[in-house]
Amino acid sequence: MKIKRELFPVPEMMPLENLLRLFLGRHAHLAVVVDEFGGTVGIVTLENVLEELVGDIQDEFDFEKEEFRKISANEFSVDGALGLYELDDLAKLDLESPDVSTIGGYVTHLLGHLPKTGEQVKIDNYVVTVSQADDRRVKQLHFKKLSDTAERTSTAQKS
Repeated sequence: MKIKRELFPVPEMMPLENLLRLFLGRHAHLAVVVDEFGGTVGIVTLENVLEELVGDIQDEFDFEKEEFRKISANEFSVDGALGLYELDDLAKLDLESPDVSTIGGYVTHLLGHLPKTGEQVKIDNYVVTVSQADDRRVKQLHFKKLSDTAERTSTAQKS
């Protein structure tokens, strides 16, 4: 296999403006990000730099992922990768955890294992159902608000 252009290393702390000039000067779209010891941290693309400077750029390879979908006044569906703070803002929940940052991680933490599709857990006054999961993570969750009657019944049954 023949590589047309060599990848060039860039330090992880390089300012965006300098990185943009470097990409444009070399007519390149991809660089390897290295740390102070020369180890590879990752890759950066010209598109990454432009999006940091001007915001998201939609192209034919980008698919909008609906992270929060309201179904009714009492139901909504969320992507498992949705952050706890974002969910708090969208659904007016007060979820905090020093151990995890996403709702999928939060549900996994509550259950104590990687959930399977169909498993349920109660969070605040919602029944949360894992609607999609794989061997490594929670992909989709469904929230359904408990009715006042159901809450009183479940509380009375526990007493």
